[in-house]
Amino acid sequence: MRPARLSLAAAAVLLPLAVAPAIAQQPPAAAESDAEAPAAEAFRVAIIDIPAILRQASAAQALQRRMQLEQDRYQNRADELQRQLQEEEAAIEQQRNALSSEAFTQKRREFQDRVNRTTADFRQRRRLIDQAFNEASAEINRTLLAVIEELAVEQGISLVVRREAVLYQSDVFDLTEEAGRALNERLPEVAVAIPPETP
Repeated sequence: MRPARLSLAAAAVLLPLAVAPAIAQQPPAAAESDAEAPAAEAFRVAIIDIPAILRQASAAQALQRRMQLEQDRYQNRADELQRQLQEEEAAIEQQRNALSSEAFTQKRREFQDRVNRTTADFRQRRRLIDQAFNEASAEINRTLLAVIEELAVEQGISLVVRREAVLYQSDVFDLTEEAGRALNERLPEVAVAIPPETP
């Protein structure tokens, strides 16, 4: 009986040593599936409503108001110059009979040159205004993307999808409200480099 008890005791002591190699020699697929389980659980997806954020962003709202102001100012200035040119043209036409053909032609040529310069100057100013607003809008978008990336990293989110691209969702985290608050804190307003108006 004593030898049997000794054999059982020896078996109990040796069991961990016998099991360890067996665990180490498990098929690679089983070990990989165990390792992949936590990674799969850690993959988080969030959605975000970009248009909603931009509608409510203080910088975007201020930019829209500034854009409307500049458009109105531009249109008023264009209307004023058009009126001035029409008056100048009418004055030249009234001199037709009092001037020689050469003098009248010269005045018409000078007037047309003025019209061409004014049109070119206005088109150039319009391009510069559009460029200024595009750059300001791009700054808002860059800041928003940086905010989204930072929030995603902080909260362990692996993928952020625009809401309009989602066909179905269930228990997906929504970053919209948090990103909107962060954007307003980071960029409450944006500068617009409007070119000076030519005299």
